[in-house]
Amino acid sequence: MRRLILKLGDYSILDTTIISAILHTSSSLALPDPEFGVSCWLDMYPDEMYNRQAAFSFAIFLKRSDTSDLLVVLVVVTVHAIWRAHWNFVSKECAFLAGMIAARASSVMLQNLHQYHLRFAMAIRLFPLLFLISFVGASTYQKDQPIALYYNKLFTYGTHLPIAYSSPSFLCPPIPSRNALFDSTWLAMERDLRGDRPVQSDLNIVVGQDMQCQTVCSKGWSVEDAMNAKQFIENDYQVEWWLDGLPGATVSYTNKVSTRSYRVGFPLGQVLNGQTYINNHVAIHVLYTTDDNDNHDNEVTDKDNDDDYANNSRISIIGFEVYPDSVQNGDCNHPAVDYPKQQVLERKSSIRYTYSVTWKQTTLTDQSRWDKYVLETPPKKNLVATVNSVVVALLLLGVIAVILLKTASKDSFDDVEYKLHEDFEDNVGWRLIHRDVFRRPIYAGLLAPLVGSGIQLITASFVTAGCVMLGTCHPAQPGALLLRFMIGQMPGCLLAGFVTGKIYRMFKGKPWVLNGCLTAFIVPGFVVVCLVLQTMMGWTQLSSIAIPLRGWVILIMVWWGVMTPMTLMGAYVGHRSKVIEHPVRPSSIARIIPHKQWYQRPMASIVLAGVLPFVVLSMTYHEWLNSIWSGNVVFSMNEAFWTFSLYATTVTEITVVLVFFQLCTEDYNWWWMSFASGAAPSLWMAGYGLVHYLTLTSNPSVVGGLVYAVHMLLGCILVGVSSGALGFLSACVMVRRIYSAVKVD
Repeated sequence: MRRLILKLGDYSILDTTIISAILHTSSSLALPDPEFGVSCWLDMYPDEMYNRQAAFSFAIFLKRSDTSDLLVVLVVVTVHAIWRAHWNFVSKECAFLAGMIAARASSVMLQNLHQYHLRFAMAIRLFPLLFLISFVGASTYQKDQPIALYYNKLFTYGTHLPIAYSSPSFLCPPIPSRNALFDSTWLAMERDLRGDRPVQSDLNIVVGQDMQCQTVCSKGWSVEDAMNAKQFIENDYQVEWWLDGLPGATVSYTNKVSTRSYRVGFPLGQVLNGQTYINNHVAIHVLYTTDDNDNHDNEVTDKDNDDDYANNSRISIIGFEVYPDSVQNGDCNHPAVDYPKQQVLERKSSIRYTYSVTWKQTTLTDQSRWDKYVLETPPKKNLVATVNSVVVALLLLGVIAVILLKTASKDSFDDVEYKLHEDFEDNVGWRLIHRDVFRRPIYAGLLAPLVGSGIQLITASFVTAGCVMLGTCHPAQPGALLLRFMIGQMPGCLLAGFVTGKIYRMFKGKPWVLNGCLTAFIVPGFVVVCLVLQTMMGWTQLSSIAIPLRGWVILIMVWWGVMTPMTLMGAYVGHRSKVIEHPVRPSSIARIIPHKQWYQRPMASIVLAGVLPFVVLSMTYHEWLNSIWSGNVVFSMNEAFWTFSLYATTVTEITVVLVFFQLCTEDYNWWWMSFASGAAPSLWMAGYGLVHYLTLTSNPSVVGGLVYAVHMLLGCILVGVSSGALGFLSACVMVRRIYSAVKVD
């Protein structure tokens, strides 16, 4: 332990928070060499000094073991490693530490599996620790400190087939990596899924230093390079660079907003009067804020006029603006107007790429640096959509209230009384099937995992929404949202397994292991199939959406090594918990279902069930689809909250109403009907997404259309499973309520 004292000093706020939270909420973690583990932890941050007391506490913490806490700490440390790798582009030490803990955790879990159900509730309570790792502010820099700028990809809004920046031979190459295997970020799965391929550029970006007309490279073009560049420019490909985690953006002013708004990426070239030009010069504007800039009145000021900008000041980067231009022969010192541009000709040529850097101070805060990437919808439009949705929800709520009032009678009701009252009441058919309504459904072993998977997706959605509301990620960060959604799968796996085990035992099912495995594989397996199709189509176009081997290894490890054991643990706890008893015991002989009219059949009901929830969601869904093609992200937190709250309410209400009407026709096969009714809006979403694609795409690409179809299918299936689980649970509560309230003979 003495060798650690030489490294001790002050912990960062993040590390102190994590270690303190773990120390106060769990007993310990077992590692074969705790000093080595602490040393690895400290080596991840060589530029910081560490606190002696915290390091010794962490070492003591590592010496003990507690099985249920071990799983929670494994999750916390793993996600902490993912977060560090995501922002610092370095994950070698993080991955090693997480792997070391995972290896020890696996052995302890196998030895003590029988103890997990005793501490399941405590493990659920400790999962809020996951939120602690997200409270990381923007990086700060000192004057004259170099900052790495990363090339990412080329993309176009029409084909959804991004290409890694390092792939085209007509662009400046990145800095060659000596050890690409370890320099790449292994744990940043969201980048592989989105097609991001960041590589470090050789642009010289130094804090506080303005630069003019600096040369990146002089690239010799072959005829093939010129033809490829011309094709990319004519297809309106955009270039995406990263600086301090911010994507380079072009500034636009529209009639909808009074201030500037950002659009991710900048055009690779331009087409004027039938001629194609390459944007070989880039003007970079870096907006920053200092620790002592609270008294500035102007939003943006020049650095040269700022007297408070001292050498010892630390800055935070708030904006990364890119202004591309085309200049012949890379002559940056051209006149303000009427200068020759660099034309793309199908012949051998030499292109000089240049850049300039300007630093500007701003009064914006760290939390608002992503706000300019998002456009808010007009308030009047939000108000109209919200009022319409509230009216629909209230009407359905009134129907449910009438149903509950009419079924609240405590009197006995048998077949004889039904014949006496059939002329006066036409909704008493549900009473006659009281001995069949809780009969085990067909394919119950499939229905329970689907409901559990829906609960898992809902939990992950709540975790993501919570991170957005807490400000730990922003709607303009699709990679961060995807990362939070994957983190949310971890507590979702426990709940999914628990709900599946509970429901499957209610259906009198016995093999909980098989059912738990089905829960862990059915929806994730479908996701993997879609990703395989995406990868195969990406290979045909040399696109970066093709997930590399590194991404598949991490994905399979997380799926089989983390999610599956957690799902099985939840299934075990759910199977061992108290059985849900039905209000009425099913009879041994099933009742014959009467003939129904065409409009009473399940298919008609399912189609009808999706109309009203889709109407509630339609305006927000339309804005999101438009943002895919325009690049302008449209989002409002209030609108999203009300939209999804009303959507969930409408799905619940319409499912309850349709299931009750089905029971009134003496059809007791309501289990699958409730799930299908809840999932019905996804059918309308898929149809609308297809129509939207055909109407907005003038020259659709075959592969691009297939990629869009795969993504649309995947998204609609996930929404359908989530909504189906919500509909199933709401219908189950309603059916149990009405048959518990009425005495039947």
